[in-house]
Amino acid sequence: MDVTVTFFYHFVLILLSCYTCFILVPLPPTDVTLQRSTDKSTTELSASWKVPSANDKNVIYKVRLEKVKSGENSEIEKKTASAKNSHSFTGLVPGGRYQVHVWSEAGDDTDNQQVKSVEVNNDTPIYTIPLPPTDVTLQRSTDKSTTELSASWKIPSANDKNVIYKVRLEKVKSGENSEIEKKTASAKNSHSFTGLVPGGRYQVHVWSEAGDDTDNQQVKSVEVNNDTPIYTIPLPPTDVTLQRSPDKSTTELSASWKVPSANDKNVIYKVRLEKVKSGENSEIEKKTASAKNSHSFTGLVPGGRYQVHVWSEAGDDRDNQQVKSVEVNNDTPIYTSKFCS
Repeated sequence: MDVTVTFFYHFVLILLSCYTCFILVPLPPTDVTLQRSTDKSTTELSASWKVPSANDKNVIYKVRLEKVKSGENSEIEKKTASAKNSHSFTGLVPGGRYQVHVWSEAGDDTDNQQVKSVEVNNDTPIYTIPLPPTDVTLQRSTDKSTTELSASWKIPSANDKNVIYKVRLEKVKSGENSEIEKKTASAKNSHSFTGLVPGGRYQVHVWSEAGDDTDNQQVKSVEVNNDTPIYTIPLPPTDVTLQRSPDKSTTELSASWKVPSANDKNVIYKVRLEKVKSGENSEIEKKTASAKNSHSFTGLVPGGRYQVHVWSEAGDDRDNQQVKSVEVNNDTPIYTSKFCS
């Protein structure tokens, strides 16, 4: 009788011990994805995964987002959360490179029996959308002998240090982009464009880029441009001449010049005739006109001494972007005819 009781008691202890320690490892999630928001004003990344139907209903799922650099995990930033089958992460570094890890967990810390599955991640790290540059400007050179335009912008301090900045200059016509000329470059916070069409109308576009073509994960910010297109300085006319009429009964003077073929077709040419005295310009008489490559002035003072000035102009007063070349004059002032009785 005593032997039977002892055996039964021992058997119960074995069963209780096995029940306490035995928890199966849950199956890991599948089809883990990480996607950017379609809204380019946010750095939000959304993770999603499929829950194995065979897992116990009490299994929980955890997700960890890591900021990675050069293919290695960086300790700079890690965000962990519990979720059913998806989770969105916000407040991330603009232009940062991230990878998500998801796993299943059974049990909890209260009985020190927590057990988790293997971790599953999205195949390729992805980049958050970088912030765009700000305060984009486009300026002409102070040197009127060049068509150079210089673009500059401010870099958002929040962007990841590996974000690059690209700039594109477009020649525009009547407010619409023209396919005639586009120049693109990479630069830190400024870039100068040379070899442009004299008197051409240009606008610059700048944006931020994260990632590169090697992992097919390149992403860019919205583009920012300078508010108003500006004109390059046109080339001045050449071979300016001023001649008297062969008819001695008139004071007419005729100015002519050559138009630079490199100038934009919308460049206009202006001519100003001045009556000069003792080698100095006189405010008595000035006549200005617009013309293609020649213009005649009449009604001048008989025997007066005149000099002509010709220049090129791009733009107009409507956009307050009018710009002109240097002025070119005929080498030596000439006199109008005197009337003979």
